Amino acid sequence: MTRVNSEIWHSLNAFRKKADLRLANLQQTFQKATFATLTNADKLLQTPDLSGPAKKDLLTGSIDIVALLGHAASEISNLRREQMKPALKPEYHALCSSETKSSAKFLFGEDLAKQVRDVKETHRIGNTVGSSKGHSRGGYRRDSWSTKKESHNKGAGGSLARPPFLGKGTRPNSRKKQPYPKNGSPAGKK
Repeated sequence: MTRVNSEIWHSLNAFRKKADLRLANLQQTFQKATFATLTNADKLLQTPDLSGPAKKDLLTGSIDIVALLGHAASEISNLRREQMKPALKPEYHALCSSETKSSAKFLFGEDLAKQVRDVKETHRIGNTVGSSKGHSRGGYRRDSWSTKKESHNKGAGGSLARPPFLGKGTRPNSRKKQPYPKNGSPAGKK
């Protein structure tokens, strides 16, 4: 079974560990099915009674099954790494990419320390060459609903347009709730 590197395993919470163990057990089942298929293919090769196109078809089918099981096990490794991404610092998310090759023993490869150094170096270079204009990745600035953008956000009638549903910040002229008057009736009703 492919294990999570101990440096990453110790940083995971109990929920993530349990979720990973479930996927690891599923991955182990695929490995056992692969071994069973290979055993049957080996027995098929040693059977002298069966020959010709029938034997070739059975062997071809067995090889296809092994390839599919291997692909599924690889996809489970990718899923396991992807589920661990939120537990890592953002600069180490590259370790969880599908290009990271796991070894037979460890999910993040044999030499995790080298991979971490490479990711740090790549992150440092990216920050050096990257844009210094202060814009975030999404292109939205924190003050997108401030008065600096009011002229841009005006609708056809000259009033401010509504912010996007997931917009950041607050509207500058937002109305506050008015408290009920002391006589118990809602404001405006008499």
